[in-house]
Amino acid sequence: MLAGGMIWSSLALLTVIPEAVVAQTNYFFTNATTTAQSWSLPIWSNTLNSVATAPTSGGSSDYLITFNGNAAFNVTNDLGTVANSGFQLNQLIFSAGTPTLYGSDLVFLTSSTGVGPQVLQNTGNAIAINNGLVFSNNTTFGGTGSGALTLTGTLSGNSNLVVNGGGLLQLGIPNANTPNLPTMTGFTGNTVISNGSKVSFNYGGYVSQSYGLGSGTIILDNGMFGFANMSTNQCKNYGTPYVNTMTNAITVNAGGGTLALAGTTQVLGGVLNDTSVFGGTVTLNGTLNLENQKQANGTVPNQENWPQYMNFSGGITVNGTQTINNVDLGSTGGAGTTLKSTIYISGPLSGSGVLTLAAPSNTYWTMAAPTATT
Repeated sequence: MLAGGMIWSSLALLTVIPEAVVAQTNYFFTNATTTAQSWSLPIWSNTLNSVATAPTSGGSSDYLITFNGNAAFNVTNDLGTVANSGFQLNQLIFSAGTPTLYGSDLVFLTSSTGVGPQVLQNTGNAIAINNGLVFSNNTTFGGTGSGALTLTGTLSGNSNLVVNGGGLLQLGIPNANTPNLPTMTGFTGNTVISNGSKVSFNYGGYVSQSYGLGSGTIILDNGMFGFANMSTNQCKNYGTPYVNTMTNAITVNAGGGTLALAGTTQVLGGVLNDTSVFGGTVTLNGTLNLENQKQANGTVPNQENWPQYMNFSGGITVNGTQTINNVDLGSTGGAGTTLKSTIYISGPLSGSGVLTLAAPSNTYWTMAAPTATT
């Protein structure tokens, strides 16, 4: 009690200190030689330290890793840790050179400030990532360059792989003659292909097989998914017919989409009467284009006249008024003059829309299951 009857409370004054915002850290790989290198070597520069310092072991969700050394070289990530399930990062950027990556798994995470993970191909060079990739958060592949980006390591994680621009994204070893797809059974997210992007499997093309891009849905929205080496636009088939079954469900959104048996050319050494099977349900919310007819550059008489097959065994769901086009890319080489196709819809048709099947005159549509392809 003070004079004048005033009473003072013993309330404490609290000062709230805001939590510091962690800034993202750029690491620039400055190697300019063709000598094989490791990530732990002091050949980096970063935004926090002018001294050449390697990233911290285990990485961080705030790391931006940029390769800008103007050379072709192999580089091994030796900074992964068991605690982080590999090396954590937010962005992987290719700005110059032709690096080939090996080593620890790369774990893609949203940054502490909410920036989503990205892989940016900003060069015109062909670049390969042999590391395993873990999509802990939705990860976007894009960039300003036209060079192909090839993934050969294990893909895993329960978040989405989003392909939004940039050059061709290839899964598997290009030009290989045996099945060579990455292990993707641990990848449960969806694959979204948009903005004119192209994604292809490089599966070799010599044996029948069943495969999937993980277990999620492939979503096309102005995107293309191919079943062969689209970097050289070739699918090599030598003599023995084969059946390749794609197990994923496929959704075509309003921007439309393309499913391509190969790029724009098939190089043949014998009979071509192979089958591409879509085992999951194909849902149409937009126009679907099928690139099932190809130019042939062989010497076997009339080999262009052998049929190709596509089979929608998982059925088609139609929402609204939609169209499936079989794109005739022509037959300008080899001994034959035409290239025939048969497209089967052996699975159920469902939905409340209207489906138009549009194709060249040498394409056959049937609602039955295919017979033997020999």
